[in-house]
Amino acid sequence: MSDEQRWTDKIDNEILEWVLNNSDSIETITPRMLIKIIDIKQSEPDRWKEMSNIKFGV
Repeated sequence: MSDEQRWTDKIDNEILEWVLNNSDSIETITPRMLIKIIDIKQSEPDRWKEMSNIKFGV
């Protein structure tokens, strides 16, 4: 399997916790959204929650 096919391995507890805590504010939770959060967390490890809030309107 290629690295892109294993995106589910990159979802950690922090990402799941953020999604669950904000699930009432998020219109739809999709695999594409989770992949985007993973990308944000990898590029902005110190500010990923703030950036995700902005990106998804939380």
